[in-house]
Amino acid sequence: AIVKSLLETEKRIFTTHIKDSLATYIYEKAELLKRQKYYFNALQNINRLEPVQIGHLYKKAFVEFNLEMYDDAYNSLVLIPDSLKSTKPEICLLWKSILIEKNEFAKCKSFMLHLIDTDSTKYKSLLTLDTLYRYKSPIIARRLSIYFPGSGLLYSGNITKGLTNISLETGSALVFISLLRSNYYVNSIIWGLYPFFRFYMGGLHLSYKQTVVYNEKNRQKKKENYKDLIFDRNIK
Repeated sequence: AIVKSLLETEKRIFTTHIKDSLATYIYEKAELLKRQKYYFNALQNINRLEPVQIGHLYKKAFVEFNLEMYDDAYNSLVLIPDSLKSTKPEICLLWKSILIEKNEFAKCKSFMLHLIDTDSTKYKSLLTLDTLYRYKSPIIARRLSIYFPGSGLLYSGNITKGLTNISLETGSALVFISLLRSNYYVNSIIWGLYPFFRFYMGGLHLSYKQTVVYNEKNRQKKKENYKDLIFDRNIK
């Protein structure tokens, strides 16, 4: 009954001559058949996706990728069967590039391992490549700076800026206390409290920003490692 209903719906979609709707429906139908454990029928439907439609999806994903619309490119290319992603060089390259730009390093590694000869240097290099990158929380960095001024910058990896911020805030606090004890109330605010407040707020903002920069730098480094393998850079 399920298969009959699917066939009727498919016939109705086919008569509309809307290839995008047909391809999407065939893919969804295959997924449903797979969940129902009709594996052979699911495979048959996947193989029915027309080459013209595959080309359309590839071109659409390619344009979206160049426009840096990585989520849209992923959604377009995911409709193409894995068998074609593995055998068509241009589709294979675009798929790996999309996964890298989306930071899907685990999926990219798994996909590439199925394509490379297990005895090759490239395969061994890929096995040792981590799927995670060093990440530090900007929220934690800011919270550290709230309770311990300068510590957020130290956490983000900026030792020099962190120590400088601690020195400036400590110096401003000492000037404020010294002038306050000498009854220079106005000067204590101008030369002590105000600079301390500026350095304190600056440390909060900078600690968050520098942690974001730290994460992006490590993310880009991880991307470059995967691109080296894709484009055979530095691989003998």
